[in-house]
Amino acid sequence: MKKKWTGFLTGILLLGCADKGFAAGLFSEVPLDDWSYGAVNQLIEAGVLNYGNESGVKKGISRYEMAILVAKAAAKENAVSLEQKNVIQKLETEYQDELKDLGVIENRILKADSGVQKEKKKERIETFGYIGFRNEATGNNGSGCTQKQIPSLRSTHFEIFNTFHATDNIDVDLETVWDKRFDIPYENFQAARMLYLTGRINKTNTIKVGRFDHTPVYGVVYNERLAGIQYNFGLGKTRVGLSYGRNVSYSASVYSQNEDVYQDWTAGGIWDENHLRPLRTIEVVYSPNKNTNIKTAYTDWTYNSEKFTELGADVLIGKDWLLKGEIAKSNFGTYNKGYYAELRYKAANPFKPGSYTIYTAYRNIPAEATIDPINRYDLDFSYDFRGWTIGTEITVGFKQALCASYMWGKKPSDATSTHVMRVQYSVLL
Repeated sequence: MKKKWTGFLTGILLLGCADKGFAAGLFSEVPLDDWSYGAVNQLIEAGVLNYGNESGVKKGISRYEMAILVAKAAAKENAVSLEQKNVIQKLETEYQDELKDLGVIENRILKADSGVQKEKKKERIETFGYIGFRNEATGNNGSGCTQKQIPSLRSTHFEIFNTFHATDNIDVDLETVWDKRFDIPYENFQAARMLYLTGRINKTNTIKVGRFDHTPVYGVVYNERLAGIQYNFGLGKTRVGLSYGRNVSYSASVYSQNEDVYQDWTAGGIWDENHLRPLRTIEVVYSPNKNTNIKTAYTDWTYNSEKFTELGADVLIGKDWLLKGEIAKSNFGTYNKGYYAELRYKAANPFKPGSYTIYTAYRNIPAEATIDPINRYDLDFSYDFRGWTIGTEITVGFKQALCASYMWGKKPSDATSTHVMRVQYSVLL
C-alpha cells in the first residue's frame, strides 16, 4: 500500500475540518535513519518478505505502511530462523500500536492459502475516491454595522484518484474533482484535474512532474496546486524539496447562471494573468527523532517580486497529543507577518469506527503574509483571518467520517468580525 494512499485517506477524513496535508500519530513518517528500514530490508533479502522491489523498502514511508510489512513478516514467524524471528519480534514491539489497528483491515492485505499467509498481487491500476456533504453558515459584522448572516452554503464534493503503476519506480496519477454547490447561482458547478508523474530515482530521491498539490511547511503561505516540477531528496535526518512552476490554483470551469457562460478560473475571469506567474520554493525538513519535525521554506513568487519565508515544527507528545505551529513573513506590505498554532488530541482512523480527533487552533494570517487562495472546497478560511478554531472528527463507520468545526475572529484587513460553522459528512469509496 502506497504512502500516497494512506495519506489520502487521512487527509480526506480531516478534509474541511482541519489543515490539508496534515498526518500524525498512526500516519507519521518513519525517520530516514530509523533502524526499521534495515531490519525489514534484511527480511526482504532473506526471502521472508516479497516486497516486489529488489532495492528494498524506500525511505520516507509512514509508520502505518511499515506496520503492514511487519504484519506480513509476523505471519511467517514460525517458518523463519531464530535470528529472523528475533528481528520480527523487535519490529512488533516497535509498531505494536499500529499493529493493533491492522486487525481492522487485515483481510485487505493478506489472504490465507493452506494456512500460510501470502501477499496479494499488486494491482497495475488503483482507483479510489471520496464523496462529502457539507453545510456551512457564515456571519460577519463590520464597522459598527449590525450582524449580517451570509446564506448557508450546502454543497457536495466528489473526488476520484487513479494511479497507474507504469513500473516499480514510476507512477502516473490523475485526480478529478466535481463540486455541486447550492444556493450560490454563480458557482453552480466546478471541475478540476491534476495529472502528474512521480519517479523514484532511488530510496531517498524522487521527482514529480505535472500539476500537483503544493503545500510547503503547513500551508500558511501556499496551499494550492502547482503546474511544474518538484525534486525531493534525503540527507540523513534531513529532507529537501525543490519546486518550480506556475501558480495554477484550482483550474476549473464555473457555470454562471447570471451570465449563462462558463469561466476558466486560470484564464482571466476570477484570476488575472499576473497570478499565473512562476514561483520557486525550497523546503527543508529536519527530523531529529520519530516524534519531531522541524520545517522551513523559502518561496519566491515573480508576481511583484514577492518573497516569503516560513518556519514551523510539529511534536508528538506521548501517544495522543500533537502540537504544531508556523510563522511566516513576506517582503511587502505593512501587515506581512503571520503565525499559526494547533493542538490535537488523538488521531481519527478511517478504518476504525469510534476513533476521533479533537483540536483547537489559533491563526493570525494577514493577507500580505500569504499567497491568496480562491474558494476551494478543502480550504479552511485561514487567509486574511485572526482568531480561533475548535473542531472534531469522528469515524462514525468504516470509512465514514463526521466533522464539525467553529471559527470565530476578525479579518486583519478591515477588522470585520467573522464566524464560520461547518458540518460535514464524508465517505471514502
